[in-house]
Amino acid sequence: MPFCPSCGKSVDPDKRFCVHCGAPLASATAPQAPAAPAVSQPAYAPPQPPAQQKNTALAAIASFLFPGLGQVYNGGFVRGLCFFFGTLIGYLFFVIPGIIIWIYGIYDAYKTANAMNKGETPFVPHSTNHIIAFIVIGIVVLIIYFIVLTALMAMLIGSMVSSGDFGPDFSSFTPP
Repeated sequence: MPFCPSCGKSVDPDKRFCVHCGAPLASATAPQAPAAPAVSQPAYAPPQPPAQQKNTALAAIASFLFPGLGQVYNGGFVRGLCFFFGTLIGYLFFVIPGIIIWIYGIYDAYKTANAMNKGETPFVPHSTNHIIAFIVIGIVVLIIYFIVLTALMAMLIGSMVSSGDFGPDFSSFTPP
């Protein structure tokens, strides 16, 4: 079996180019001696970080400005929606759970981008269409959220005024 003159690996005698390195092969079918590699490779090579990098600061700032947007930047559209709705629901019931989910979302976006840069998790490219769709969905949901909250507050205040149960009654107060 012939060997590639460039990389030294065995190749099919019918091929004109090496399938391993792409170098042109000689037309002679006589076996050739394998070429010695120029540089020896170590037995263990640490995993190389991906050629593309995520901006960890951009992921954290995006989640700070709009809860869940950093996760969408990291390629997790559904994960970003979960952080967005989790933050809104947390704000609806009590303010503190919403703030906790929001701060964790910032940390998670930074941590995920950093792990992708180190090669610990697979690199997932972000989609501009997903980012735009997420922002549009978020704005529409926020508008509906505030309209519903305003309507609920108006109904609550209206029912308190009509029942006369609005604040303390000072009508029977007599000065000293």
